[in-house]
Amino acid sequence: TEIGARLRDGRLKAVELADHAIARHESFGKPLNAYKHWAPADARRAANAADAAFASAWMAALRLKRMGAAG
Repeated sequence: TEIGARLRDGRLKAVELADHAIARHESFGKPLNAYKHWAPADARRAANAADAAFASAWMAALRLKRMGAAG
């Protein structure tokens, strides 16, 4: 999907998605009791971990690319 591609290439951060979802929930979901358990801090932590994983994979790919160009 486009979102997945944007996450992989760094044009979009998972924490941005989480923050958007949290804001939407605060506007619409909270008054409706949309979730039995609401944990925005957990969502942000998971998003930060995902961003770190994407960054790590991106850096590894860059190193491999440079090694291939040097070899």
